[in-house]
Amino acid sequence: MCGLREAIEDFRASLAQVYKVQPDRIIRDANAARRSAKDYTGRWFFELVQNCEDAHASAVVVQITDDAVY
Repeated sequence: MCGLREAIEDFRASLAQVYKVQPDRIIRDANAARRSAKDYTGRWFFELVQNCEDAHASAVVVQITDDAVY
C-alpha cells in the first residue's frame, strides 16, 4: 500500500503547486468535481463495474464496510 500512498501524496503535492501558480483553477476544479458528482449520483456502483470492464479486469472484488465501499 506504500506505493499507492506515495503516489497520492505526490499527486497532492503537485496539484498544490499548480494551485499556487493558478489559484483560479481551484474553483474550476471544484465546479468540475461538483458536476461530475451530480452525473454519477445513483450510478456509482454501475460505473465502478463498467470501469473494471473497460480495464479488462479478470476479477472484481468489492469490500463494503460501515464507512466505505472498496
